[in-house]
Amino acid sequence: MPAALYLGADAATVRGAYRQLLVSTIQPLAQIFGEEPKRKLETPVRCNFRWLAAADVAAGARAYGILVRAGIESERAEGLSGLSD
Repeated sequence: MPAALYLGADAATVRGAYRQLLVSTIQPLAQIFGEEPKRKLETPVRCNFRWLAAADVAAGARAYGILVRAGIESERAEGLSGLSD
């Protein structure tokens, strides 16, 4: 677990540490744990943790705006900025 999550660092550092935990620990564990129900149910199982990254929505919205102003199609900008699946 990133130390910044419990050392009382500034907000930007905590957000970065939280993202690191999500990407490097939570998502990989979910993929591993998702294999068993996938085998037993014989259907793809997908864990979605987008709600855990709610703090990133503002950053995604800024990125979307920048991309659209740069001339990128809105659908492509949504994907690139992480606002769509």
